[in-house]
Amino acid sequence: MRKHLYPPRFEQTIRERLTGEVKNWLIENKSWDKLGPYELQLIDLMSDDMKPKFISVKGTVGIGKSTFLRYVTSICEGMEASDFTLYSLYVDPFELGDDDPTMLSIFNFFRGKIAHISATHLDASAHRIVLETASRYDEMIKKNPQETSYLIEFVSLSCRLFKNSNVRLAFVFDNLDLLPSKTGLPPLKWSSAMFRKTEDIHGKQAT
Repeated sequence: MRKHLYPPRFEQTIRERLTGEVKNWLIENKSWDKLGPYELQLIDLMSDDMKPKFISVKGTVGIGKSTFLRYVTSICEGMEASDFTLYSLYVDPFELGDDDPTMLSIFNFFRGKIAHISATHLDASAHRIVLETASRYDEMIKKNPQETSYLIEFVSLSCRLFKNSNVRLAFVFDNLDLLPSKTGLPPLKWSSAMFRKTEDIHGKQAT
């Protein structure tokens, strides 16, 4: 990240905000000094609580948005603190092995990830609820593959199913604007009305 693209005061503010175990975890993993303020800002957004967020990264083509997202989510993967473990679930629909990505292919990606996490961290009863919920949404999406809200609901409900555990989930979607319109997944329709909070990180700052 080129440091001249942001004011020093902004970096100071972000570093002061990230205190406690998140900061300690980054220091122990030798990431604290390597990260700029926008990378730290995204980590702060992903780790602060269990409220689902849609994080929108904006910028021109080729400016480094996907690299930025992949880098930060890879750092956060499996972040462990005394009271939570963070799982950052990054998906680029065009990397799922499907030439024509659909809402179902994105759902199946998250379904597999969430099932694995629940098997690791939840008791048998709670894990069964996660699997039953995923099966129910699988049927709903197959019957109406254009209904975007089903995937949104599944993501939000997944976060709630883990609320009594020490797991926090962060979902990061990349390149949704490149999906064919027939998938029913234009990102601008995924508004803060569906998620509790919407955050923008501009691509020109994330290079």
